[in-house]
Amino acid sequence: MPIKIPSKLPAKQQLEKEQVQLIASDTALRQDIRPMKVLLLNLMPKKRDTEVQFARLLGNSPSK
Repeated sequence: MPIKIPSKLPAKQQLEKEQVQLIASDTALRQDIRPMKVLLLNLMPKKRDTEVQFARLLGNSPSK
């Protein structure tokens, strides 16, 4: 399942290197899908590492 993340997210470059399916905001607006909205509050001291782990889990989860 592709995930939409903010373009300024520090983990974005790492996720692109790992080929996690990401979708740009403008592309997401044109899609005929019902997005699932998830809010994660990252309180971990290693912010970037934790964001990468969250995105990996969400990006590799089944879409159904």
